[in-house]
Amino acid sequence: MTMYRYTDRTMTLPELRAALPQISLPARPTPETLAPLGVTVIPDPEPDAVALLAEARAVRLAELDAAFEAAQRQGHFCSPSLGFEVDANERANRDVAGLITVLRATGQAATTFCDYGNVMRQATLEQLKTLQLELLVYGQMLYARKWALRTAINSAENAETIRAVEIEFDTLPAPTLTLGAA
Repeated sequence: MTMYRYTDRTMTLPELRAALPQISLPARPTPETLAPLGVTVIPDPEPDAVALLAEARAVRLAELDAAFEAAQRQGHFCSPSLGFEVDANERANRDVAGLITVLRATGQAATTFCDYGNVMRQATLEQLKTLQLELLVYGQMLYARKWALRTAINSAENAETIRAVEIEFDTLPAPTLTLGAA
């Protein structure tokens, strides 16, 4: 915050306005405007290396959060169990759970399923149950990537290294399942 020196006192702009009630000061008075009044502008101190590092880290972590949120909303992958691209977001997870519930309740063997490209396909109960697990694993993979990137940002020792951390979620592989006996 810019500070001002007047009558041997350091003041904020509101304090300066109170000290000079007869003068209407602009929102950002310039040194040239203030000099005839006997006021000097005290420049903001240059941030030190620690402050610059903290600022770079905060900016990059905010970018990471935004990219992660976008990946959660727009995620998709080629399902190994189905062989085609599927949405991988909260709604897809909810829709697949709903289809599984309907198939179980009605005893139907299969249902229509809309893939990532909006193509209608047939999917069995077993395929949907496997897809549901793939969606959960994909969500875990997103979080694991986020945590690894956050660790890289937080452990970086300078702003250049922080900026060099590549924030992306598009190259996650398709989730693979290792199903054991339950």
